[in-house]
Amino acid sequence: MRFHIALVNGTRIHFSSIEPIFDQQESTFLYVYNRNKPSFNLGTEDREVDIESALRLLTYLRETVCDDGLQIRNILNRQSRKFNLSLKAALPHLPNQAVKARPFKTKFTPQLKRPRYNLLAKGEWLKLFIALTF
Repeated sequence: MRFHIALVNGTRIHFSSIEPIFDQQESTFLYVYNRNKPSFNLGTEDREVDIESALRLLTYLRETVCDDGLQIRNILNRQSRKFNLSLKAALPHLPNQAVKARPFKTKFTPQLKRPRYNLLAKGEWLKLFIALTF
């Protein structure tokens, strides 16, 4: 069972996945992050390359992502035969309600509470730049 992640940057789509593995010795889940998944660029200058990338994206979604999604749906919809307390204890506890935001007295940070940054003077910036480049 894998959870797929898609990061979209303009016309480029990068895929990665997270896969839970149950460690029986520790009675806990380990999550393995796999970044070596395909990426697709759909906005190049060449239309043939764009069409090929779109077809590869559809094939990847149909063969890999949809198959894993069906497995997850089957796991969630099945009736459990036996209740496993150690497995339930290993699962993360999710809250039932969202945390309410705390009200603030002011709508902005007063100048006294704002952080002050020590900036270099104009001559010191030039000295630092020369020192870093040579």
